[in-house]
Amino acid sequence: MFLFCHLIGKSQTREINDFTKFVVKNYKVPDTLKQNCDWMYAFVKLKTDKHNKIIKIDFINKVPNGMKTGFNFLLGYQFLKSMKINEHPIVFYFSVDNTEICKPKPGDFIYY
Repeated sequence: MFLFCHLIGKSQTREINDFTKFVVKNYKVPDTLKQNCDWMYAFVKLKTDKHNKIIKIDFINKVPNGMKTGFNFLLGYQFLKSMKINEHPIVFYFSVDNTEICKPKPGDFIYY
């Protein structure tokens, strides 16, 4: 079993909450990483066009290759025009914790 956790602040808009739910619902951990016991996380940087559509995905930190391809479903996602992103990048944090499948190592139960 995999644990996906996200925190939503009260000041965030409904549109951002919808995007967060979309990511959590659609991200699938690749089979190649299901036995990876390390803490896997990504700082994802999305490039958007003038229509608020995601056109490119980059990563700020070093991310396993299998984890990178798991975000391809975001290409083409379009935020509402009312968000006025104006081609600004969007950065979010995503983490996968699969310690239920793997045998924990010392330090695995530290809250990050």
